[in-house]
Amino acid sequence: MVRREENGSEAVMSEATAEKLWTVSECARFLQMSVSWVYKQVGANAIPHAHLGSRLRFHPQRIREYAQTIGANDGARAKVIPLRKRTV
Repeated sequence: MVRREENGSEAVMSEATAEKLWTVSECARFLQMSVSWVYKQVGANAIPHAHLGSRLRFHPQRIREYAQTIGANDGARAKVIPLRKRTV
């Protein structure tokens, strides 16, 4: 199987390494975010994606790398807010 890369080169992929591209809902499910959030990230060109005709698709490995990147960046800024006990 031959796949055309963004830079115009061709990458040869074996059937064993070829992985099905994800749809918007599959990407959202993996990231545990809403579909609308994924569309917003695509609109901001913040998430790796591909347009196949009028369809959006996501390469699973690139999304995994993206998730690790944002997880590492967001972890440094995250605050822990303790929950207060409810009094009845």
